[in-house]
Amino acid sequence: MDFSNLDFRKDKSDTEIREDGLLYCTRCNEALQRRFHIEGAAEDIVLTGNCSCRAAAQEKQDAEERRIKMARRIESYRADGIDNPVYLDYTFKADDSPNSTPSVLAKQYVKSFGKMRRNGIGIIMYGTVGTGKTFYAACIANALIDNDVRVKMTTLSKIIGGAFGDNNWRDKLNRYQLLILDDLGAERQTDYALEIAHAVIDDRVTSGLPLIVTTNLSEEDMMNVDNLTLKRVYDRVLAACPIDIVLTGASRRMAARGDRRSEAIDILMGEED
Repeated sequence: MDFSNLDFRKDKSDTEIREDGLLYCTRCNEALQRRFHIEGAAEDIVLTGNCSCRAAAQEKQDAEERRIKMARRIESYRADGIDNPVYLDYTFKADDSPNSTPSVLAKQYVKSFGKMRRNGIGIIMYGTVGTGKTFYAACIANALIDNDVRVKMTTLSKIIGGAFGDNNWRDKLNRYQLLILDDLGAERQTDYALEIAHAVIDDRVTSGLPLIVTTNLSEEDMMNVDNLTLKRVYDRVLAACPIDIVLTGASRRMAARGDRRSEAIDILMGEED
């Protein structure tokens, strides 16, 4: 029995003092107090503790407090780590192709993230516009955040813009256990931008932290660039992301637009409210 400093006076409705002078719980009939005799002491020492039912209630309360604390931490991770609010809706539950190779690989990456994190293994997702690269990258981000992992999903353009005048931008990025760069290659390729891009990728590689990249470029495009600094950036990306996921097919965005067009016409031609 744990004889910690329990204040039984908070709830006296189910306690009583019995013939031995000690306090008992009337629900489980266990003693809330124990008397100890110390040789030479004028009086016995009485210590108050928990009974079984109160200990169970306390554990339930502690578990709920831990759950609330974790939920708040996860929401703070999501607010901090997801740049674009559209990404919040991209989850595996919303996936309309759950058995496709990209979906299976993305879910397996989440499941194996502990090993991926320790080995600094990332993913590069290739594909033309609208094939689902951003969707699956955000699915990974949201699933890992739900698992209490700090993730940052953003674009190099936003990092480049935020780096100006912020001497701590690299330290801030390195706080994240996973960095996801969406739409690599779409950013302006000025000397300053390339310098920032190289620093971002190099930090992930040298620190052993994993990186996920989505891009409209092909692997051949990335391997055959003329700009030396850009080539170094892409070489580092390819080294950091040994897992390739190629997304093909028609644009999911255009298919979704077709569905919305049909819905809109039905509303337009329907009865008035």
